[in-house]
Amino acid sequence: VENFQMDLSMVNSMLEEQLNTREAYSLVACRWLQSNTQTWQTWLPKASECLPRFGVYDPQSGFLADPNGDSETNDLECRACETGSYSLRSRDKNGSTFICETCPPGTAQELPGALSCDLCPKGNFQDLHGSSSCKPCSIGSYQDAKGQSACKDCPSGTTSIGLASQSISECGCNEGTINVGRQPPLLKDDIRCVTCNEGIRCPFASSIDALRSGTSPLGDRFLPTIQRGYYSTVDQPLIIFKCRKTWQCPGRVPGQCARGRTEIACAQCPAGETWMGNSCADCNLWVTGAWVVGIVVFLMIVTCSYYVVSNHISPRASLSESVGMIALVMLNAAQCLAIIGLLDLSWPSEVEIFFSTSQLFILDLDLYGLRCIMGSTFSNYLFTVLLVPATQLWLVLCCVASSFLAKDRQWSWPKVSSTMGSLLLSAFSTTTMVALTPFMCYAHPNGSRSLLKYPEKLCDEPGALDTTGLVMLTLYVAGFWVVCVYGVCCLPSWMIQRRREMVLSFRFLIFRLRVDSWWFEVVWMLRGPSLALVILLWADQTAVQVYTLCFCFAICLLLQTFTWPWKVPIMNSFDALVSLCLLSLVVVSPSARQDGEEASTVVMALFATVISVLVLLVIFVIVHRGALHEQNVFFNLGPVEFPHELRAKMQLFTGELQKVRNSKIERVLGQMSVHDLRLISSSLDLLVAEIIPEPEQPSDVTGATGSPTAGAAHGRRISIQILNRSQTMSFASGPEEPVPEEQVEEVTLAPLHSAPAEGLSAGHEPVVEKPATDRENEDVASNSTVGKSRNIVSIKC
Repeated sequence: VENFQMDLSMVNSMLEEQLNTREAYSLVACRWLQSNTQTWQTWLPKASECLPRFGVYDPQSGFLADPNGDSETNDLECRACETGSYSLRSRDKNGSTFICETCPPGTAQELPGALSCDLCPKGNFQDLHGSSSCKPCSIGSYQDAKGQSACKDCPSGTTSIGLASQSISECGCNEGTINVGRQPPLLKDDIRCVTCNEGIRCPFASSIDALRSGTSPLGDRFLPTIQRGYYSTVDQPLIIFKCRKTWQCPGRVPGQCARGRTEIACAQCPAGETWMGNSCADCNLWVTGAWVVGIVVFLMIVTCSYYVVSNHISPRASLSESVGMIALVMLNAAQCLAIIGLLDLSWPSEVEIFFSTSQLFILDLDLYGLRCIMGSTFSNYLFTVLLVPATQLWLVLCCVASSFLAKDRQWSWPKVSSTMGSLLLSAFSTTTMVALTPFMCYAHPNGSRSLLKYPEKLCDEPGALDTTGLVMLTLYVAGFWVVCVYGVCCLPSWMIQRRREMVLSFRFLIFRLRVDSWWFEVVWMLRGPSLALVILLWADQTAVQVYTLCFCFAICLLLQTFTWPWKVPIMNSFDALVSLCLLSLVVVSPSARQDGEEASTVVMALFATVISVLVLLVIFVIVHRGALHEQNVFFNLGPVEFPHELRAKMQLFTGELQKVRNSKIERVLGQMSVHDLRLISSSLDLLVAEIIPEPEQPSDVTGATGSPTAGAAHGRRISIQILNRSQTMSFASGPEEPVPEEQVEEVTLAPLHSAPAEGLSAGHEPVVEKPATDRENEDVASNSTVGKSRNIVSIKC
């Protein structure tokens, strides 16, 4: 357009032609162009003179970056610049022109015919020439400036949420770590990522400010939270404590406790408050009054326990002994249940109720407002420890006070000792748990350890709690068990020596047991301590605890079923059933099975049913005093023959046995099972010990003679000598009064295989008049306890 030059004569010439020809202006102009080629060709630009948005183009080599350079052809032309380039003014030999220049790194142009390239925006970069678009920064990098050829890497341990991050603030700590530096970060040094401990949920881009406030600028998806069952303070939110009960610590933000609780791991109520079932409440006079009444009732029960204890030792269970056996089994089951409740497992709510209630039986009294009375943790623990010596001291004071009463109402020291032993034996598992309390610690995620019973108390340094627990462990756990072992070992010799006071002092060890299981108490009392040791040794290894508890319960169950120790037969069945329920409860625990919650609920229901039956059994025994009669099929688990029937069978058997050849007896015995042979041996030992009298004159016993009488006496002495490793049966409360010889009745019976005698017909019992002396001494044993002997020789009747 700039080169277009036409004078007025040329214009007039074309107008005149149009008037003459009357043709269209375009035809007139076309003829002019055709006839004046030399004129208008000077108007056209050269081939290399390009306009803006265009560039010099060589069909053979493409766009030329230098129009003055040698071209492979003279057929240059101008073309619109492509994407990734822009039109740049230049000069060649013909004058001013434009060339297409590629976009440099950091820029891009997506449109053709552009006059410039666009800078890459923030979060993008371009490291190549002639790009039509920019690249977004990859994950783990950012770019906070425009027109850059590369992105900046996020600080170590961090990454970005996605592509094209525009600021360092978009670089967040990796999942599982949290930023404890400045928020929002401005420099790389402002970001410091630390690993999150157990108990904190740290998603990507977690920060300590978001943890404290409970909100995140990126949304709840990126909000770090304290997990349920864990606790941390607001000042130190990353120091995590594990709560013993999940419901106590709701989590989410630091410093949160449920239902008004406070302190480390939400372990206690605030000062001046106590736990009232489901929340903390202010201490009041009702709580104090309830404790005063409870202490008085406790002392009354301790006092009454003296009168429940009997001086008599016999192979048959009395009413008080039967009630005591049932109560002991229930108490021990409740103690074991409380120990199982210490496992770090998520039990169903129905099962958790039983565990919480059973904590009373291991003296976890914080649930009953003890803190209102005692205050501090040490005072609470000291109170539970002093309950044991206080009980003993109370019995001693009562015994001393009774010396001012009439002689028939005075307390005896042996019976007081037996009462103390019975109470300590019944609470042995509880005493063990109380003594081990300062040593039962569990680990927090922050590395510290807290007491299992008092989580607010850390186990870092020894203190008064440890000293108190060690003293109790020495005196009332290890010491008491050693005394019991000593008593069990010495009881046989004391009985032979007729040391009545010593026997009565240790009566609590044997009066509930059968003759052939007189040692069972010292083994059975270790069940609770063994469970407590499992909790102590593997406090942080729940799986190991579960497997070890299963092993302990299995051993106890096998021992109980093998010995069948209790005097009342049905109590052996109930004791085995209780042990089986406890074993099943551990086996189906949530740690051992995926469906453990449902299964544990079923087992706990069965356990509750067994305990309910035991309670009803106590009531039944008290109401029906004759329930323990030897003919009670339910309590004896089957019928039992009358004494006179057994006596008749034994006398008849003795006569019949003498008619059988020794070779036949030996052959038949050789064909019997081991179990049958043991039964026969035990029966013979018992008969020798309790029925056959000792020789009056030692000189009559001459083992060298080899006579049957001498052999019988020798077997009798051997049986007595091995008493310390056999069983006890009875102990007389007074000396025996022998039955006059003229009052002994001779009875002759028909052979066992013959028809029943007239006196033994169905529905009738033989009537034998008992002498007066015999009736008075019916329940008093005449000799010391004797048991199994494997060295019995032949007896001639």
